[in-house]
Formats: sequence, C-alpha cells, structure tokens
Amino acid sequence: LLLGVLPLWVARHLPMVDLPQHLHLISVLHRLDDPTTLYPEFFAARNELTPYLGYYYLVSGLNWLLPLEMANRLFLSAYVAGLPLSLAFLLRALGRPTWPSLLALPFAYGDSFAWGFVNYCASLPLAVLCCGLFLRTLTDGPRRRAWAAGLAGCLVAVLLFHVQGFFFLGLGLRWLLATTHVPGD
Repeated sequence: LLLGVLPLWVARHLPMVDLPQHLHLISVLHRLDDPTTLYPEFFAARNELTPYLGYYYLVSGLNWLLPLEMANRLFLSAYVAGLPLSLAFLLRALGRPTWPSLLALPFAYGDSFAWGFVNYCASLPLAVLCCGLFLRTLTDGPRRRAWAAGLAGCLVAVLLFHVQGFFFLGLGLRWLLATTHVPGD
C-alpha cells in the first residue's frame, strides 16, 4: 500500500486535469468569510447535503492543519489505499482470501483519476465498503445492529462524494442479497 501511495508524494505536480479547479474551490470554501478577498461578495455556502461536499469539506478541514496541496495529497492517499483495503474487507466478508485486493491498486490511478474526477473516485472504495458492511449485516446476527449502523453511515458518505456510486450499489447490493445465505436468528 505504501508503494501504491508513493507516486502521490514524489510527483511535483499531480497529473490530474481538474485538480486546479478543485483546489481553487477548496481554497474558496476555506476562506469564504475572508474580507481581504472577493469571496464573501461572490460566493455563499449552501447548508444542504449534496454530492461532492464530502471531498471539498474534508480537504478544506484538513487545510486548517496542513497546506492545501498536502491536505489534498493526504486525501488522495486515503483514496488510493482505501480501494484495496475496502476490497479486502469485502473479500473477507465473502470468506475469500484478501491478498487479491492488492491487485486493484493500479486501478486507483485509472482514467477517472487522470481526469481529476476525485469525487467519483473517492465514492468507489466507499461503495465497495458498503457491500462488505451489507454482507456483515446479513450474516453476523449478534452484531447486526452495529454493522447496519456502519452501513447507514457509509451510504451517506457515498452520497456526499458522488451519486454514481449508488448505481453500483443498486446492482451490487441486490446481487449480494440474492446470493448470500442469511442464518436465522
């Protein structure tokens, strides 16, 4: 996982087309009330739960502790490591070996990453994690409520990053429900 994340930290500039726009929007969110800028005059925060806010608010929050570009690299590192980790969790929930999840690491740097579709990319590990949590909710009777609470929170997180993850979940969760033996309790 460390070697998979390493390119994000050794590259001087990340090869992502939309990254400048994302970083500018985060900068605006971070300094929305700054009277030394024109931001308060032209921008306003909406207090609604909408897709994309997960990435922007999370990196903006990290920006209070770290420089913006470093905060973004930390977020991207969590995404790149999160893809194989969420797949490992799903594989374990399916009773399969977890090592094949490392084979997903190169896919974290796919076409969507290059275009800078960060919100969509970040929703994918969360959607896979939802599948694992759904399986645990079905199969682990004694801790069903805890797994269901985690699933609910994870579903909200998917929504906060990108709604397209729900298309995958609409198919994946139905498949898991149809193919999973649920022990009676």
